[in-house]
Amino acid sequence: VAVAEAAAAAAAALGFASREESGGGGGEASAVEFVCAAREDAAQKAEHVVTEPPSCSFRVRGPRYLSSKAKIPCDWAGMRLLGCDLWKGGERMEHVAAGPAAGKVAALRARYGRDLLLINFQCPAKGGGSVSVVLWWVMTERAAEDARFTGLWRRFMDSGDDKWRGLRLKMIPCVVEGNFFVKKLLGDRPVLIKAIKTRYHTGPGYIEVVGDILSSKMATNMWRGVESFAKSLVVDLGFVLEAQAEQELPERLMGTVRFHRINLRKAVPPPTTP
Repeated sequence: VAVAEAAAAAAAALGFASREESGGGGGEASAVEFVCAAREDAAQKAEHVVTEPPSCSFRVRGPRYLSSKAKIPCDWAGMRLLGCDLWKGGERMEHVAAGPAAGKVAALRARYGRDLLLINFQCPAKGGGSVSVVLWWVMTERAAEDARFTGLWRRFMDSGDDKWRGLRLKMIPCVVEGNFFVKKLLGDRPVLIKAIKTRYHTGPGYIEVVGDILSSKMATNMWRGVESFAKSLVVDLGFVLEAQAEQELPERLMGTVRFHRINLRKAVPPPTTP
């Protein structure tokens, strides 16, 4: 519990709203409220918060997948969720880590000294413009010492090979609470991120993955469906680099996030770049 509460306190100090620190508010207006794992119960009926679901709720390729096709619950994820920003603007926001989020990147790097993963979904906003859903993770100490995880991670982050990245990065969705329409729409099968136009930006100690929802008619229709019911949905996402060789198995999640009844109308303009 102490570790989880420390994570929440760190998130709040670095610009992510935290229920533990604020009693239900506070932090930057741009941040969706973050609730640490130790207080997950408090988020069950809450609105506009993100938490980190357990890794074991996601099934990944097991140690004998290449011969048996068997999947197993993932035992741990390599990165810890720090928070989520919800920013709106007239134009799509590209490489936020070198723009409006540069100060936050520097603060997180100074605090943790380990690699950061940002996933920036560029989504259409009602009434025009765009909304960026920016998710933040930091590598754990355990992952930094795990050769199988770091082997794939270093190639993903450092190689500059976007084709390889597109063939490996997968998202696993799960609708925890929602109507039949949304569950049918999102499903629960892993999908390669390359199904939408994806760009990768790197800098000292971080990689930002930009997923352009508008680049795909199917993805746009899915977003519109989710957008209509967002305030009543609880949705999990897991991100993993696909294992394609025996020495890469079993798969290890990079990071997970659970969205609790997100109010997209609370999106705000990004902070001004210093």
